[in-house]
Amino acid sequence: MNKPLISIIIPIYNQGEYLDDCLKSVINQTYQNIEIICINDGSTDDSWSIIQKYKNKDHRIVAINQKNQGVYSSRCNGVRIAKGEYISFLDSDDILDICFIEKLYSYIISDKVKIVRCNFKKIKSGKYINNNTNLECGLFFKNEFENKIYNNIVSSFDLNSVCMQLVDSTIAKEAIKKKYKLGYGEDLIFNCSLLNKVDSIRIIDDCLYYYRSNDKSYSKNNSLDSVYSKVNDILNYTNLIDCFSDEWIIKNKVLFKRRLCYMLLKNLLYQLVYIENIDEMRKCLKYIYSNSIYIRITSNNPYTDYGIKNSIMLCLARSILLKRERLLLFQLKLFKKYLV
Repeated sequence: MNKPLISIIIPIYNQGEYLDDCLKSVINQTYQNIEIICINDGSTDDSWSIIQKYKNKDHRIVAINQKNQGVYSSRCNGVRIAKGEYISFLDSDDILDICFIEKLYSYIISDKVKIVRCNFKKIKSGKYINNNTNLECGLFFKNEFENKIYNNIVSSFDLNSVCMQLVDSTIAKEAIKKKYKLGYGEDLIFNCSLLNKVDSIRIIDDCLYYYRSNDKSYSKNNSLDSVYSKVNDILNYTNLIDCFSDEWIIKNKVLFKRRLCYMLLKNLLYQLVYIENIDEMRKCLKYIYSNSIYIRITSNNPYTDYGIKNSIMLCLARSILLKRERLLLFQLKLFKKYLV
């Protein structure tokens, strides 16, 4: 039986430092019938020349050069042109295990599912560190999504990322039909859209994706304008939830909105740690205050106990709720070593 074509979509923005390792990990996959879609999203470093170098060596590479549109738009552009029966996403500073595609595809066939996810390792200072969260693995059906999937997807990185999975291209192409003008947290929306369209999902414990914590990544852009944009994105999420038809989300809409937005605010606070200029940080905090999102998200939120980092974020969120700016600035400084 001929193995189907599988498309791997890589949005790229100023990742020349890590791009060689990323592309080598894809080219050397044990599953060879792949299409490698590299989308250069307006990079100003040597990313485009690196893409061209590999394209000249490997006919499976499709190279797209575009003006900067952001990571979500770049992924959507890749999905639209993808020819594979299945699609996977890879961030350009991350690495795939050599068996990533082959292993995930084997579960697609054996379990007759449309989505398979794997576990991951972190890359920190050149070392591979196991993911310490208790990712619940197995074959899950629609009636189990509430306790097994949704509780995780809006509370941790494990099921949040669009990477680390192999997805049927039909549902991926369907999921991008609705256009969301977001620059932050798009993975959550995309994954929720995918779950709306399937009856089951397989999650495996194999660590086949290597995630690099990288300050140059899209989500770590902490300019003042970027923070303003992210706050507006959080406000827009409450409207986006209304688009979903999943029974559990409809039944628990208010709760789901609160959980989702809390996680996004928590991530935004995490990124404030990287702002060195105190005046800039104060401006960001005042903008958060002015939109009152901290009240909507932190009030009576039962979904905040997920380990030390999230406990710290809850502490920071409470300081925001009380408008204790000096205390918050002190906490950000105190907790920085635990968060970066």
